Amino acid sequence: PLPPEHEDTVAIFGAGLFSGSYIEMIVADETLVVRKKTPGYSPQGEEMPYSGEGPNALPGIQVNIAGDPYVARMDTGSPHGLILPLDLSDKVPLIGEIETAGEAMVLTGSRKMYAGKIDGLVNVGPIALHDPEVLFLEALRNVNVGSKLLRDLVVIMDPEEQKLWITPAN
Repeated sequence: PLPPEHEDTVAIFGAGLFSGSYIEMIVADETLVVRKKTPGYSPQGEEMPYSGEGPNALPGIQVNIAGDPYVARMDTGSPHGLILPLDLSDKVPLIGEIETAGEAMVLTGSRKMYAGKIDGLVNVGPIALHDPEVLFLEALRNVNVGSKLLRDLVVIMDPEEQKLWITPAN
């Protein structure tokens, strides 16, 4: 069951429901297209495997921060851009110090959030960001890419083969 503050949630579903199809997510257009696999159609962009194994595998976006690679989760429920675990604030190059930025509501409750600016280049899939502003969230285990950045991408998933393709949105 979901916590009381999420009792208005109507449904949560996974890409695994669409085995045998490609799922194209275009956040900028608020569009989700489910397309049956057909001979002759191949998604554009670089093919990448899901992260994880078997039923726990999830589509992830490659993120590179100061030469260090991370596999980020796509967080369509977040209005923010790049969200990092708080413990990375001591590991990534920053311009200045992080500052308190309020609290974020997650399924398990409220978490403290901090804002900072990374010094240098950050690649999020095919997108290059220079000195980006990012958020750090306490108790977060993975790097997350929120809808603010997902709007700049087109993501095609193949849940059956556990592969995805990510291209810049036009």
